[in-house]
Amino acid sequence: MKTCPGCLCRKRVSSFHKNKRAPDGLQYHCISCRQEIDSRPEKLKQDRERYHATKPRFKNNELKRKYGITLEQFNALFLKQGKSCAICKRNTAGGNGWHVDHRHVDSRVRGILCCLCNPMLGYAKDNAAILIAGANYLRRFE
Repeated sequence: MKTCPGCLCRKRVSSFHKNKRAPDGLQYHCISCRQEIDSRPEKLKQDRERYHATKPRFKNNELKRKYGITLEQFNALFLKQGKSCAICKRNTAGGNGWHVDHRHVDSRVRGILCCLCNPMLGYAKDNAAILIAGANYLRRFE
């Protein structure tokens, strides 16, 4: 049993979501109080502002961890490419955004690709011979 500080009711443990950071491993407020708190307009606005404020920091950390480059280096490379895909030259990324193209052997960054060109290289297993054979196949039917 646990007391919720929101409604001041003593409830079963099953009425609280899990929270690894809390001392007892449970959320501080019960499920119904938590839903009420999370649906307040000022809370939604605060969450949206926090998301937009921290998004660049998270993106920077992800780029450093995965590819060894900073967000500034990513932006500089993207600007050098003319703010477009390094392969198809399209300037809209599509559904999944822009992807860092890298060599899978040593993670060396090659360029920034759109969400269509990135999997094309992946399916070809970074093998130029497969891509050339595919291009030759398409040319036969022009």
